[in-house]
Amino acid sequence: MNRRISLRKITIATLALLILLALPTYLQAELLYTSDGISIAITGSNPKATGTLFIPETINGLPVTSIGQDAFYGCSGLTNVTISTSVMSIADRAFAHCTGLTSVKIPNSVTSIGQ
Repeated sequence: MNRRISLRKITIATLALLILLALPTYLQAELLYTSDGISIAITGSNPKATGTLFIPETINGLPVTSIGQDAFYGCSGLTNVTISTSVMSIADRAFAHCTGLTSVKIPNSVTSIGQ
């Protein structure tokens, strides 16, 4: 019986590892943000983030409404960015020097884009 339980634990652990390895790279980009208690402003991410980055509608139940100045400055590993429809503004140089960036999907909700 102990051997059966151990084999089951190993199988579950192996499956969990495979699932983690199969997750899209955008989940690896930890976002940094500030909040005024009403909304969220994205201020940056892990500078080593690679692949696709998704800016979510909400964080901790609050709407993400802006991407701050220099938020992703120099994140050269990012290739694609998708911004949710809750975002209304993108500040100056938010994606400056993102040399690997080939696509940014900006929704119609964005009414202000800086330099």
